[in-house]
Amino acid sequence: MRAATLVALLVLLVGCETMIRDPVATKIGTEERTPRRYHYLAEQPFGDGLVHTGFIVAIEKAPKAKVGEGAWSSRIKPPSDGALDARVSAKFAEVMAGTKAMLVTHILAYAPDRTPVPQQRMITRFLYNLYPNAGAEVFGTNPGALSYEERGWRAIEGELLTAVRGELQAAATHGAPYTHLLIGSMGWDNDQVECLRRFNAVLDHALAAARRDGAGAAFNPLLVGITWPSVWGWPSWFDIGALAYKLFGYANKADDADEIGFGLGNWLVNRLGTEAKLVQPKLKLVVFGHSFGARITSRAVFSRAFLSQAPAVSPVDLYLGLQGAFSVHRFIKNEGNEGSPYAGVRADTARGLRVVLTASHKDTANPLAVLISGAHHVGGGPGLDTAKKLAPDLFEFAAVQSDGRLPPVADPTKVLYIDATKVVLDHNDVLDMEMGALVWSAIRAFAPAPSGG
Repeated sequence: MRAATLVALLVLLVGCETMIRDPVATKIGTEERTPRRYHYLAEQPFGDGLVHTGFIVAIEKAPKAKVGEGAWSSRIKPPSDGALDARVSAKFAEVMAGTKAMLVTHILAYAPDRTPVPQQRMITRFLYNLYPNAGAEVFGTNPGALSYEERGWRAIEGELLTAVRGELQAAATHGAPYTHLLIGSMGWDNDQVECLRRFNAVLDHALAAARRDGAGAAFNPLLVGITWPSVWGWPSWFDIGALAYKLFGYANKADDADEIGFGLGNWLVNRLGTEAKLVQPKLKLVVFGHSFGARITSRAVFSRAFLSQAPAVSPVDLYLGLQGAFSVHRFIKNEGNEGSPYAGVRADTARGLRVVLTASHKDTANPLAVLISGAHHVGGGPGLDTAKKLAPDLFEFAAVQSDGRLPPVADPTKVLYIDATKVVLDHNDVLDMEMGALVWSAIRAFAPAPSGG
């Protein structure tokens, strides 16, 4: 009798789970255990969030047959001047040609309540949400005529851009203008809640470092954070099946990161960044990423030419690659098998872009990539050693100071390659005060806010 009762209870519970599943998630194929990790905020926006003013742009992956395809093609395309390496073009075609599409499914805004109240509060609201739980999706009178992929693009081009402009203007009106726009992404196997935790930690530690320097007013950042479907499988390193699933998905996730970097990430960095600077010309743009997040953001920074409406020069003042999971060969002409898509970095640094990479000989995740893909990732010892051997004139090499700060720099037009072994003890060791000091010291050195905001 007890067994029958237990079975009935389990059936009821399973049935309840099915009933509460979002009908849009069911329709587009994002309702299963792993994909739901990447739209948690769409269904539960108030339990977790940024503690800093900013925006979360949530990207998910779904079958093109269900969400549409090609919405990016009028916005992102290889340059037609013939200067692009054929291997870069081939990689672009490869990552864009899969059976699934990357699309924006929701965007959240976190901002202070500026109404006169006894206590300052943060307000969470949706700018866009494909899922119906909290609403927010309105596109004219017939949104059903648009593919889900197209709706996501319109959300960043419309709602997000408008909100960023509005927040910049509101802060200036209230006498506390933002000094920096930060656009960033985290890496492999981080769901939305973990990404929020990481964004909060990196910014908190950087702000604390600025305050310790007596320069708190010089760093008032506005964040645009990207979350993305960064893993196959689910969060368990003790289940052999789940671990194998993750590892087999490594190459797929690397391509997903590049796809976002070529497309949605590219637009966020280069178009949104440019438009933000039109609103506030003194604003500094800092782009950062950790691990595969650095793969996304570096690809975005160096893919400006793929935008159909590309700005003439990069709007980025500083790029920070924290333990980046991409090959150092991307910077070195005629090396590797990817066509060296970042080899033109010196043309951008001559115009003001500053690039800082961190690596650690104690980072065991990045060297593992050598065995999996043969890539000498910039975040590990093999990448650092390869750069010293093949391109000593492209990089300036230096070791982090014991407190995490950058050492003096001789030539800022070179890519600054930091050996952070003293303070980075494993691949994920980027959330503490030493990394906060490094991030702040890089911003202070290479993207300082001019007086007057």
